[in-house]
This record gives sequence, C-alpha cells and structure tokens, in this order.
Amino acid sequence: MTYALYYAGMANDMVTEQIGLALSPDGRRFQRVGDGLLVPAKASHPWKGLRTCNPTVIAVPGGFRMYYQGISAERDICIAGGFSGDGLAWDFDDEPCLTVPMLAEALEAPERRITDVLEPAVLVDGDGLRMWFVTRGANEPGNRLHHARSADGRTWRLDGVGLVAGTLFGPGRQIHYPQIVPRGSGFDVYLSVRAKGGYFTVVRGQSANGLAIDGWREVIPRRFRRGFLDRLAHRLIRRARPYALGLAHSHVVAGEEAGAVYYHAYHLDARRRIFMDIVRAESPSSGAVEPALSPAVPADAWDAFFVADPFIIRLD
Repeated sequence: MTYALYYAGMANDMVTEQIGLALSPDGRRFQRVGDGLLVPAKASHPWKGLRTCNPTVIAVPGGFRMYYQGISAERDICIAGGFSGDGLAWDFDDEPCLTVPMLAEALEAPERRITDVLEPAVLVDGDGLRMWFVTRGANEPGNRLHHARSADGRTWRLDGVGLVAGTLFGPGRQIHYPQIVPRGSGFDVYLSVRAKGGYFTVVRGQSANGLAIDGWREVIPRRFRRGFLDRLAHRLIRRARPYALGLAHSHVVAGEEAGAVYYHAYHLDARRRIFMDIVRAESPSSGAVEPALSPAVPADAWDAFFVADPFIIRLD
C-alpha cells in the first residue's frame, strides 16, 4: 500500500510557498519524491506567480484530480485544478477555475468586499463534483464557507452561500481549512478555527446534505487546548517553543475516518517566527502526536522553513 501526502512548503525566504509530494508505505513517516516539489509557483502564470498551497486530491474516472490555491504577486488568491493518471505525474490547468470576479455577482453585497477565494475541499457526487471553499475580505465575518457544483471539474456553479461564518464560534474567530468526510448517509465537516491571538482549534459538525451543518464540537486533542495561563505564557516567553499555537488543518484519510488524523502544528523558532510541520495522531481523541513530515534540512531547499496543509490519499 502507498500513501501519498500532498503538502505546502515554504522556503527560508519566508515568501515562496509551493506544493510538494511525499510517499509512505504505512501513512506514518513520509519521504519526498525527489526534492518533493510538485506544483511550483510560476511567473508565467501570474495568478500563481507568488505561491501555491492547500492541495486537495480526489479519485475520478481514469485517475485523480487536484484542486489547490494560487496566489499572485499582488496577493490575490484563487483556486485552480490539475489531473493525474497515477497521482504522481500531473498536468495542471493554465487558468484558475474559481476567482473572485467569477463569483462576484453571487457573493458580493454592498457591505462585503470579497478579496480571496481559498482552501478548497472537493468530493465526487454521482457524475459531478462538489466543492466547499472559504472566502475572506475586509468586511467578512471571520471568513465564510460556501458550496459549489461542477459537471466537468472546471466550470463551477455556486449554490450555497455563507454556510458557516467564523463568528459562529465567537467574536473575532476565523474559519479555515475545511474537510468534508462522507459518513453514512451524511457528512462530517471539519474546520480549523483561529482565535484573535492566533491560537487554533479544530471543530467538527454534522450535515445530512453538506449544506445545513450543526452539532459543532471541538475535536482537537486535549493537550493542545489552550487556557488563559498558556496564552499569558505565550506572550511572555521569548524563546523557541513547540506547539506554540496548537494544531490546525485536520485531515482524515478517506475510508479511514475512525483512524489516524493529520495536522500541521504551529511552533515558534528561536527568533519567535512561526513555522509548521506535519504530524499524525492515532485517532481524533489521541493526545499524542508523532512527526509525519518535517521541513527539509538543506537551508536552500524549497520547503526548508515549514511544511503544512496535509492532504493524504491511498494510491493503491
């Protein structure tokens, strides 16, 4: 059996972020394929001229389809796709499939200024696809979760606006990194929630149709739930600190929903810069995590500063 980990990595310039690929026979420790780089940022494609990140991969007839986030030099964010027959060698579309202008009529209102379309989560639904994604902007209430459908994987029709807003989880909260997991006749919906101080937690809701979501509860391991004293220590301690801001971007592998969960973990380095690595917990309730992929050791590697945004599938 082969597990494929698609992830985002940032270079030590703390600017260049790109998507990589690593493999594992058991889903525990992953090894990069070559240097790992899979979806480079490209000046020839201005919409992803600065960064690529947040990959999500689904099995489709004949192979696999990826959706990911492209970021331009102006920091505009969109969603684009690609196709692979084996999950290893990929052809990527020349243009994004979801941008702010494409969604402007459905999403914009006088009181909202949507600036970014980001963080796709995609499932196969019969002969078509469903996508959940996040928007943010100057007047967004803590980011919002939306839903769209596509018959061909390239043209999308928005049919669910504002399913969840970050403020549902408290003042100043923001939602990120959705994952939608089929369970029985419905879905589990995972979100990462960011508090004002930068601390993350993970919540899970239930939905019968993927649109109306309720029953939210916190599912992050208890050791990573931050109280007042921990927040105070974070402000006062001026040194490197592991798990300084907790865990986020939870991912369960399709078909293994009762098993392991992957996250990226937030740490502080000796200069109090935030960096991430990818970790694995044996179950959603496990308080212990183990490294799954760490930043590359060579200082000039494309993913030497951090690795994040885990998405794992089984290739065979």
